[in-house]
Amino acid sequence: MTQDPEQLYRGESKRRFERIKSRTRYNRNLLLCAAPGVALGIILVAVSPVLGLIVAVGGGIGGAVFYHWRLWSQATAQAEHEVMSAWAAERGWTYEREPAALDGVAFCRDREKPVFKHGFSGPMAGLPGHIVNFTYSTYETRTRAGANGSMETYREEVKHKHTVLRLELGDLGLHSLQLSPQGLGGGMFEKLRSTFTGSHSVNLESDEFNSRYTLLVEDVADDVIVRRIFEPAFIVRCVEGRFPMATFQYERPALAFIWSDQYDISELQEVEHRITDASPMAEALTVIRARLATELNRP
Repeated sequence: MTQDPEQLYRGESKRRFERIKSRTRYNRNLLLCAAPGVALGIILVAVSPVLGLIVAVGGGIGGAVFYHWRLWSQATAQAEHEVMSAWAAERGWTYEREPAALDGVAFCRDREKPVFKHGFSGPMAGLPGHIVNFTYSTYETRTRAGANGSMETYREEVKHKHTVLRLELGDLGLHSLQLSPQGLGGGMFEKLRSTFTGSHSVNLESDEFNSRYTLLVEDVADDVIVRRIFEPAFIVRCVEGRFPMATFQYERPALAFIWSDQYDISELQEVEHRITDASPMAEALTVIRARLATELNRP
């Protein structure tokens, strides 16, 4: 695929729309969809000529526009699926418009109105992976001035849009841990921590690491295993900024990275950029997992 995916999508949308039009007697159906509004307007002319004319024109245009929009939506959905599937196939991945919920990712669990969209699956960062757009809702209580000047409260739905990359890492010798930089912006740290129940913060031997990062592990975690994962060489790489994406959650056997925005067909390169940013950390943890498997006599 040499063209930009967005350009391919636009061209394919037009081709598919023309194909649908040729199969559906487009012009005839357009008139049929306009007819009810026009007919209603003619009936209302007897009551009010001006109102009848408005209804006839508005209803006729509205019916035709709705029919056109419905066919265009069908064409764009088909084009999007074809272009994104082809883009994924070039990378050895598969594409799903509405993928299944991600297993073993604490960040995605117990959310209101969870929605997973535009998922890619395949080898990523040297591991079996899935990357998806994930949206969930929260409800916030807010106030506003009422009609009589008094203040009234109401609940407003707030949608939170994220990208989640899940990698099948394997067994690290404990059930869960999370690493995130101190002062992670946009309320992201609070979102991450709220999903990591039954855990506590751990300070390691490096004061610089402790001042830069928050390490959460399960309450029953083996302290020796935690320090075997966060060995001195790994800590040094964190402190030196060798990991572009140093925020992750691990919940056996899945390693998850979370971003606070999403991608679409106009910016599919962001999918590769995010996997590239997560790869150094994923590769380092893969090496650690292999070493621990040997030390702990695990497969």
